[in-house]
Amino acid sequence: MKKSLLISCLIVASAVISGCSQLVPKATELPSFYILNGTKLEDKAIENDAIASKDAQAAKKSAQATLVVNLSTAAAGFDSARMVYSRVPYKLEYFAHNQWIDTPARMLTPLILNTLKAKSLFSAVTLTPSTANSHYSLDTQIIRLQQEFFSPQSSERFTLRVTLIDNIKHQVVFVRELEAVVTAKTDNPYGGVVAANEAVQILLEELAILCNKTLINYQ
Repeated sequence: MKKSLLISCLIVASAVISGCSQLVPKATELPSFYILNGTKLEDKAIENDAIASKDAQAAKKSAQATLVVNLSTAAAGFDSARMVYSRVPYKLEYFAHNQWIDTPARMLTPLILNTLKAKSLFSAVTLTPSTANSHYSLDTQIIRLQQEFFSPQSSERFTLRVTLIDNIKHQVVFVRELEAVVTAKTDNPYGGVVAANEAVQILLEELAILCNKTLINYQ
């Protein structure tokens, strides 16, 4: 009988311990936050320097042109701090525990401003709202910024629509969609972040080149 009572007590104690363990909350995974600040690309920088000095006379003439950079925007689905990935075309998904520290559009604006200040032929580059009357204004919109798992090795796709407007003539100078696809070194969110920063820098350099070519040739 004592043995039976002991077994019963052990069963009850086991049930109580099991029940208590289920009441203890599971540790939640803390989110990881990432930034976009680009990376240095020597080849593109050299190409842009060559374009900037290609036609000294035209460069001197265009040096009087000023530019105001408007705040970047983003297409639907890419206008939050959530990090986007895609396993099949046309379907967007979001990483649960990984996100940008701010929206990509807000992080991109100062990068565009600083790149054009450093590498363009504009005599002055300012950020809207600006009290100065600028000859040109630049609009940018993020069309896509997503990690794609379409093949054995994932890649980051960054598509940026850029519009340059002549404020004097009140006309659009150009509308272009620039795109960079960079293979991720690792198939995880951090691999996508590294690839995204490289893709951003590629397009920043391409944007500076495009603006300089336009200033040299635009009438």
